[in-house]
Amino acid sequence: MGRINPEVAYRPSSTGFNVAAICDCLYAIKGYVATKEAQQLAEVLLNPVPPTTSISAGCSDWRRRTGVKTSKPPVREQNGITMPRPGKCLDVWLAADELRREMGNNYKAISSRIQLESVQRGFNVGNVRTEMSRWKRFHSLA
Repeated sequence: MGRINPEVAYRPSSTGFNVAAICDCLYAIKGYVATKEAQQLAEVLLNPVPPTTSISAGCSDWRRRTGVKTSKPPVREQNGITMPRPGKCLDVWLAADELRREMGNNYKAISSRIQLESVQRGFNVGNVRTEMSRWKRFHSLA
């Protein structure tokens, strides 16, 4: 194949980089890589996916670099405690709200029942205790 000059491969031409020279470099470095595969790899490297169609990690990186802010739904705050966003913590709060409608404002009964049912509902017992404490302060049941 001969001696490869990397400066030629990375010198921009009128249509972009010299893809053939990059393929030659890749083929020389990895002798087992077929020329067609090297050309496909070079085209992928030289034509990255635009930020609007990239995967979510690429989008977040693009947002961070460009300073684009995404709007999050407002979080309800009461008694200095913010209501959790969707996830396991909010599921504990919703279960506590459901039991509160059934049992009234008896915090101890609600807390003990949720802790008993935590395994069935898929909750972590330590997380349930923490979230119940926050839920109690949020609703002024202390």
